[in-house]
Amino acid sequence: MRSRAITLFLLGAVALTTACAPALRAPSEPAPASVTDQYGKEMLAAAINARAAVETLVAKGDMRIQDRANKFSLGAQIDQMAAVYPDRLRLKTSKLAGAVEAFDILMRDNNIAFFVPRHNTLYVGTVGQLKQAQGGLNFSPEIMLDRLLHGSRPLLNYEWRIGGRDNKSLTLEQIHRPDGNYLRVTLDPRQKVILRVAYLNPAGGEYFVEEYDNYRALNGGLFPTRFALLWGDERFVRFNLKDVELGRSAAALGEAFAGIDNLDMERVTRQPLQDARVDSDEQ
Repeated sequence: MRSRAITLFLLGAVALTTACAPALRAPSEPAPASVTDQYGKEMLAAAINARAAVETLVAKGDMRIQDRANKFSLGAQIDQMAAVYPDRLRLKTSKLAGAVEAFDILMRDNNIAFFVPRHNTLYVGTVGQLKQAQGGLNFSPEIMLDRLLHGSRPLLNYEWRIGGRDNKSLTLEQIHRPDGNYLRVTLDPRQKVILRVAYLNPAGGEYFVEEYDNYRALNGGLFPTRFALLWGDERFVRFNLKDVELGRSAAALGEAFAGIDNLDMERVTRQPLQDARVDSDEQ
């Protein structure tokens, strides 16, 4: 298996995770404005209001990370995922039906600890170091967690026009802001849920996409148990969550964020976060 330095992609993506948009920013938020089409306005509001908004998430499941440009691919089982809004995340993964530990990430505030058991190495650093890395993507884990746990309520502050409509989907396009970048949102008008949020450049090209699927009724609302973050066709991270529990008190999740702190540091190599490596599935 290949071992590759993937801090900029893997760490940024899962230090979310979780979920939402790196420097990859949506246009500057305008003042609340009316949506030009009443039907589109009502459908968007219904989808956002139906979304479960919670402070905590506990789940298991699986994930796949792909970076074709760098020939990196990794499928992993999520043994433990715990998130507390706005700045705590624990993601422990394994491969081969749990027989091999893949990696263990702990994010608290702006600090990240990334343990790779196969290398017996703990990589440590801050979110700011990821953002400042040469050639890296400017990930914002707090935005990711906000999207995953609180939904897409800021979308109500934009002006929209209908870009397409059929029996299965409704597409809304944001009326261009002064900087020329804009958003495209795809809804399922029957289930009243958001399926896709695309960030577009002035020419209409997608440079970042959020996808949401397999909504379940949880915590008095609907929650997407499958979601993906895509950077064009070459890079993506996909999550399929199971045993999902929403809304447990943050205090009750204290143990979920322990573990990495208890490593035997006399036997574990400590390295800077930007040097992190993990084994790819590719041979």
